[in-house]
Amino acid sequence: MTAMQPEIERLFERAQKAQQTYEENGTQRRFDLAAQAVAWALIEPKRNVELAKLAVAETGLGNVNDKIIKNHRKTLGLLRDIKDQKSFGLVKDNPITGISEFLRPKGVIAAIVPSTNPLATPVNNTINALKTGNAIILAPSPKGVAPLKKLLTYIHAEFDRIGLNHDLVQMVPDPPSKDKTARLMQLADMLVVTVRKIMYEQLIHLAPQLLGLARVML
Repeated sequence: MTAMQPEIERLFERAQKAQQTYEENGTQRRFDLAAQAVAWALIEPKRNVELAKLAVAETGLGNVNDKIIKNHRKTLGLLRDIKDQKSFGLVKDNPITGISEFLRPKGVIAAIVPSTNPLATPVNNTINALKTGNAIILAPSPKGVAPLKKLLTYIHAEFDRIGLNHDLVQMVPDPPSKDKTARLMQLADMLVVTVRKIMYEQLIHLAPQLLGLARVML
């Protein structure tokens, strides 16, 4: 066990406790409100501009106008897609067969964030996690740390407005590292990754039972 692992384990434990309370007090309205709060943390116009400028400056990738547009459209598009979608509790009750179907959260999700998209990707991952009653821990690339840190301050500020625990959305402590990310992946109940094909194949071998979603950039 490396010296970094207990740090990640403490982070994960806080996420677990926050998620358990979130689920125990969960309603569809509460989960929807949490998802909307995260979206607003990014797409509020002044914040979107500030974060887009920071992302381009830190990563050296893309341009500010394109980032602003992508943050806005990608996030609003997801909100549109999940609007009025049932994601918690009883979803089907068949009186003939007597079979009822329920949706429950997975627990704590780990999301690996690429430097190519350090804002819209983690926001969309977080929206999906909270919509379904989960907590999430984000693992950024080294160049994506500053934009994600700033984004989290805005997400947590929105959480304060609606009474949510900050530990529902956390990030791997700065500086990020392969060891920290690897330990997080071992602990997570589900992984969401955005990686190149070769890294995707490595992830399959590392945690095949946990890989819930992989978006591959060729």
